[in-house]
Amino acid sequence: MADVPPEAGPERLTALLRRAGVLEHGVRGYPLDALWLDYRHSVLWQITTPMWQANHGLPTWIWWNHLERIMQAVDDLDCLELLG
Repeated sequence: MADVPPEAGPERLTALLRRAGVLEHGVRGYPLDALWLDYRHSVLWQITTPMWQANHGLPTWIWWNHLERIMQAVDDLDCLELLG
């Protein structure tokens, strides 16, 4: 799926997930709410990439912007709720 800019908001993201075409590609028994939950979990998982980059000595200018965008998505999508 294309990168969704932060200003798109959760409503636009939901529309993109609906159009992701899982049903058109033969996926059955995967309701939108399950897709949405999986997507939110994947946003949390994305935190590991800039952390790995920082831990392996990549310059801050490479990973910092990614971390900021991921953390914004975590907030926007209320992903911390999943950690419970």
